[in-house]
Amino acid sequence: MSRDVPQAIVPELPKRNEFQNPTSSIRPSRYLNYNQDTNMILTYIILLCVRDTQCLFEVRDSVDVNLKQLPKDFSKAVVDIAIGLPTNTITVVRGNSTDVRDADIFELFCSLGDNNIQVTNLDLMTPESKDIYYKYLKEGLDNSEERTSLILCKPKECEDLLLEVTSNNFIHRPILYIFFWSEDEVPKNFTTCIKEAVRVAVITNPRKGVFRLYYNQANPNKPRHLKLVNWWAGQLYKSPSLPPANKVYEDFQGRILNVPVLHAPPWHFVRYMNDSTVNVTGGRDHKLLSLLAKKLNFKYKYYDPPERSQGSRISGNGTFKGTLGQIWQRKADFFIGDVTMTWERLQAVEFSFLTLADSGAFLTHAPDKLSETLAIIRPFRWEVWPLVFATILVTGPALWVVIATPYIWQRRERDQMELLNNCCWFTTSLFLRQTTRKEPSTSNKARLVSILISLGATYVIGDMYSANLTSLMARPSKEQAIGTLVALEEAMRNDGYELVVESHSSSLAILQNGTDIYGRLARLMRRQRTQRVKSVEVGVNMVLSKRRIAILGGRETLFYDTERFGSHNFHLSEKLYTRYSAIALQIGCPYLETFNNVNHISNQTQENLSDY
Repeated sequence: MSRDVPQAIVPELPKRNEFQNPTSSIRPSRYLNYNQDTNMILTYIILLCVRDTQCLFEVRDSVDVNLKQLPKDFSKAVVDIAIGLPTNTITVVRGNSTDVRDADIFELFCSLGDNNIQVTNLDLMTPESKDIYYKYLKEGLDNSEERTSLILCKPKECEDLLLEVTSNNFIHRPILYIFFWSEDEVPKNFTTCIKEAVRVAVITNPRKGVFRLYYNQANPNKPRHLKLVNWWAGQLYKSPSLPPANKVYEDFQGRILNVPVLHAPPWHFVRYMNDSTVNVTGGRDHKLLSLLAKKLNFKYKYYDPPERSQGSRISGNGTFKGTLGQIWQRKADFFIGDVTMTWERLQAVEFSFLTLADSGAFLTHAPDKLSETLAIIRPFRWEVWPLVFATILVTGPALWVVIATPYIWQRRERDQMELLNNCCWFTTSLFLRQTTRKEPSTSNKARLVSILISLGATYVIGDMYSANLTSLMARPSKEQAIGTLVALEEAMRNDGYELVVESHSSSLAILQNGTDIYGRLARLMRRQRTQRVKSVEVGVNMVLSKRRIAILGGRETLFYDTERFGSHNFHLSEKLYTRYSAIALQIGCPYLETFNNVNHISNQTQENLSDY
């Protein structure tokens, strides 16, 4: 209210036990003064109300701001609701606007304890106590433990607490917030604060001995609506206390869901229009979403997300970009596409069943043909020629040893140097396929060794060389392809190759967070002018136009793009690592289990990509 309300001076009242104790020595004059002071206060309030009609509400708010007592049978109703959830532990949270009698709180704790329900008593009186409660919720969120909170405070504080819980993202399916609403109806201000993923239940007391239970995840077509799901009048009307999510979301009742979409063949084929709208013409995941919508009876609306990227991680300033950032901020319902599951992304979104089991790979240009000028000597690399010369040099002396040994053993005279010279020339003539009539010796041993050398030179060395030369002439050889990460690293260091990845993709996250070979590749990429591309399709076009470019991504996506642009122009590497794709949803999404239960949709995703 804009007008300040003057505060009345209230005299000091006697303590409660002084009125209840009949033996207490209280003078009659004190009772008289008390009644006079009370009459003065009432008269002052009436005068204020006459002066301004709005002042009635201001005085009411300034006087009756605390929750004084719990209704009759409230403890019994809470126990039956807790048993019907079911839950084994419940946290009773009292706010600043809570001043419930100790007897009521004690009765509530005893009733829960008698039914084997563990009670945690917390309050929000100070910032330190509020931090303890939030830390308690954070531990449950990190460990996926059940957290059921019974919050006892006035409506305004309930609204503020719900906003803080949502902003701190203390949201998950095991976490339930039960508010006791002390007034007649729940206003729209409270319901507008509710996000669909936050499990909120409200207990009201419309009349004596009757309690109503409202729940926000009871109507799949109205995410910000509290629906009456149960009531208590001596006993709970039905069990369980709240409807299970897998039953509620079996039928979305024609609800329209907002789904961001990216142009990423073969998953989605998107045409961007001038009016910022998109037209999806096909794709494997588009067909998957159509089957999912038909099964669960919902409609979907595609829209163009900011930056047109997936998003990879929460940055240092607490933001998450791309389509996954839209889901993290709860602006989009879910995203279906080639979304790889990573640890960084799991901090911002949840994933459904696996829609694709893929592997990482990189794509380079097809190896070029080698020049035919050196085709004759190419079968023998430089490593081969030293062995050839060594063979020629060794065979001559070996033949001399076989011939000269009998002469040396029998001590017969012969010109050994001339014999060695003849042996070397003879073996050289054999290797060069030249005829010779002068044999170094006519002995059987010498002739046997000469025959073996001749056969080796003719059929082993000569024929293998001729066969390789013939095959190379018939099919010109190509450069050695880059098929491993080690070969890619060597090419980036020595041959000027560059590696690019899609912006905000899982491949980029692997390079940023990887060690060993991935870390070295990331350091080499920092020397490049271009490191990231908008999409895999753009990167494949760069590989096609520039020969010393490689792109890292999903093998299925790269394989599809090579078929589109001509497989003879590219070389796809071996499988590097396994990656899994799934549907990304909001953390705490109530219909995650419903999506997972649609088993035949999961089988549909394994169809051949050539159909798209």
